[in-house]
Amino acid sequence: MLFAPRLGAENIHTFFDLIQADGYNPLVLTASTYTLPAGALAGILARVPEGRQDKAARLLTQPFTPGTLAMAAEDWGMGEGDVLALTAAALCAADHEPNADFKEGYWCDHWTYHLDLIESCLAVYPEREEELLFGERRYHWYESRAVVRPRARRYHMTPNGLRQYDALDEETKAEVGRKWAQAGDGQAVSTLMEKLLLLCAVKTATLDAAGMGVEMEGGKPGWYDALNGLPGLLGSSMAESCELARLLAFTRRALGRKTGQVELYAEIADLIEQVAEILAGEPDAFRRWDRLNTAKERYRARTDFGFSGARRSLGREELSAMLGRMEETVRAGIRTAAALGGGICPTYFIFEAAGVVETADGPMPTGLVPHVLPLFLEGPVRWLKLDTPRAEKAALARRVRESALYDKELGMYKVNESLAGVSFEVGRAAAFSPGWLENESIWLHMEYKYLLELLKSGLYEEFAQAFHAAVPFLDPERYGRSPLENVSFLASSANPDPERWGRGFVARLSGSTAEFLQMWQIMFFGPAPFRWEDGALRLALEPFIPSYLMPEDGVVRAAFLGSVRVTYHAPGCPALIPGKTVPVRWTLTGRDGAQYAVSAPFLSDREARRIRDGEIKAIDIEMEEWK
Repeated sequence: MLFAPRLGAENIHTFFDLIQADGYNPLVLTASTYTLPAGALAGILARVPEGRQDKAARLLTQPFTPGTLAMAAEDWGMGEGDVLALTAAALCAADHEPNADFKEGYWCDHWTYHLDLIESCLAVYPEREEELLFGERRYHWYESRAVVRPRARRYHMTPNGLRQYDALDEETKAEVGRKWAQAGDGQAVSTLMEKLLLLCAVKTATLDAAGMGVEMEGGKPGWYDALNGLPGLLGSSMAESCELARLLAFTRRALGRKTGQVELYAEIADLIEQVAEILAGEPDAFRRWDRLNTAKERYRARTDFGFSGARRSLGREELSAMLGRMEETVRAGIRTAAALGGGICPTYFIFEAAGVVETADGPMPTGLVPHVLPLFLEGPVRWLKLDTPRAEKAALARRVRESALYDKELGMYKVNESLAGVSFEVGRAAAFSPGWLENESIWLHMEYKYLLELLKSGLYEEFAQAFHAAVPFLDPERYGRSPLENVSFLASSANPDPERWGRGFVARLSGSTAEFLQMWQIMFFGPAPFRWEDGALRLALEPFIPSYLMPEDGVVRAAFLGSVRVTYHAPGCPALIPGKTVPVRWTLTGRDGAQYAVSAPFLSDREARRIRDGEIKAIDIEMEEWK
């Protein structure tokens, strides 16, 4: 959003549309299509040359993509400017529809990135929260062909014990052939808040039997997909529990800002109430797990083919209280897990059945015993995203640096500890040589995630130390390529071949690039530049530039919102550090060249809106050390 604020909530709409009634989403996002309303067709056809309008009408009366329209317009003899104008006019008049493909399996972490989209939008448009969450019912529910089987139908007895295979049923709905879930006689549509509430309830009902991690019931692991055997081992992940705690806290706070009613599909309202009731009344962990899963399975059976259409209203205060109960349960599980990890939140558990009973549908455990896997960096990464005190986060960072996750030779962080002695049944990661591929290497995407969370947590000293070993600062001879190029992984010092240590393999432009760009944004502008305080918009820039990146003249430049030139003037400041170096004077230059100055640590409503609306082309900010 800080690069393209005009996107608004478009990405939120796209990805939340694809959340299904069961809490999952399809794997592959395909090209979006656009459909022109009947009343808009004539105006668009007027832009098409005579003799080509019949062809244009055939194209535009069905779903189209920008590319197909632009290529067709070129074939109609239109010039470049006219092609762009026609395509832009058609897109502005059309309804956008995302498209996707189930492909295979349900990854247990894919829902966790949706809250990041909301937070990114609110970092630029914080005053729109109520409208975004509780406004128009415009969010559909994607309907994949695959449904998650009930436990007894995905559990199997093997010579090695109880396992979870064949998690999904792709046959029951194979003939339905529709893209969006129905509600009564039409498509199901909801507010964004209803989507969030469903995720809160259904993911809480997916906690493991120890109340710690979120189960991999959909047949696929999370981000660390080289542990592809974990779902079969009744695996669970603390990464998703930390994200669930964040989601519950965000949703609960949003509900609590006003009073009133929230209208929900009856099936969702029932599930929320049942989950909260079970958490309040069932002290035994295993029985609680069983009851939560039973409630979830009944909900899914009711919604496999859509919603009934009946709606119920629940009060915002009532919903907030129920979510608070869920959040307490999830946070208690996180604390338990962190204690098992010696103060570092572990990432993965596998569960062993203490006993098994045969039922009419299949085997069911009579108890489940957790076993913690070695430490993975993702656990601390997700834990740092929680709203815990800074001192606790600093203590975690210190423990991680003292653990086997830290590679002292490279000054970087490994994706996991040694997997020596771990069964190959956990997945392909256990088969790789140490320090290579997805086993004890410096997996750049996850290391950058860790650096990003250090920065977002305000652990500036720890971040500066770790960032100094990021790719731009590496020796090209050792790295084996240009430091302008990211890679999938670097061989760590755990690798048996010292010649490979620190060398990057498999160039890519993926997650590590996204993390680096977000670090860049926070370093220059802070995590949330725009804020809504006391009914007014404010712009507060909080740059962090460590001393080893500070120019000698103290002048630092960057582009804000993609087009506004920001220049910090900090002569005599050894570094720019939030809370220690503060803005004292802002000089704003308008698009017409006119300038005016504001002496304040932040900009108030009028100036903030002018900048966000594109009326300002340059900002010069005088920085001083706080006395």
